Amino acid sequence: MANSKVFLSDLISGRCSSTVEVRLLRLRELMSVDMLLRDSKHLDSAS
Repeated sequence: MANSKVFLSDLISGRCSSTVEVRLLRLRELMSVDMLLRDSKHLDSAS
């Protein structure tokens, strides 16, 4: 993934909103996967 910087002035003007939306979606997906892995480890240790 490219390492691009997003500045507050760009967010306010709306120039980088799609970049931020994509990053937030990726973060949400990663958090969801992490929670699934934690749940599966918990279920394995409980049985």
